[in-house]
Amino acid sequence: MSKIFKRVIKFRVWDQYLKTMVYSDSKFGELEALWEKKAGKDFNLISESPYYPSEYYPYRDIFVLFEIEKLTQNKHIELMQYTGLEDINGKEIYEGDIISIGDKNILYFIEWHDNGLEGWQIGNSNWIGLSYWKNDISVVGNKFENPELLERGRI
Repeated sequence: MSKIFKRVIKFRVWDQYLKTMVYSDSKFGELEALWEKKAGKDFNLISESPYYPSEYYPYRDIFVLFEIEKLTQNKHIELMQYTGLEDINGKEIYEGDIISIGDKNILYFIEWHDNGLEGWQIGNSNWIGLSYWKNDISVVGNKFENPELLERGRI
C-alpha cells in the first residue's frame, strides 16, 4: 500500500524596487498600496506605468496564474521556494533564508543543492539536510534583509 504525500508549494519574491519580501499569500490590496506609495500618490499603477505588468508590478502573476517563467525572467525580483518546513518558532523556511540549528555562531544559508533545498554552512563547505534538523532550525534572517550575516561566507 502506497502513501500519498502532500507537499505545500509556495513561493516568495524579493522585490528589488520596493526592497521588500512579498509572499504568495500576501493580500493584493496591501501590495498595491506599497507600490503606489513608492511611485507617488497620484500614480495610477495600471494605466500610467510603462512597465506594467511585467516590470513595474512583476509579482502580480502570483495572484493571477503564477506564471513562474515570467517571474524568473524579471530583473527586479528574485523568486524563492518554500521548503515545506517551519522553524522552532513556526516561521516558514524559504530558499534564501539564513538559519541556525542551535549554535548561533554557526549559520546556514538555504539554497538549492543537488536534488533539493539544503543548508550550506556559511564560511565552510558543509551541507545539512533540512529534514534531519527540522526540530532544531531557527530562521535568523535572509540574504536580502540581513546581508551582514553572509559576510563570513562566499555569497
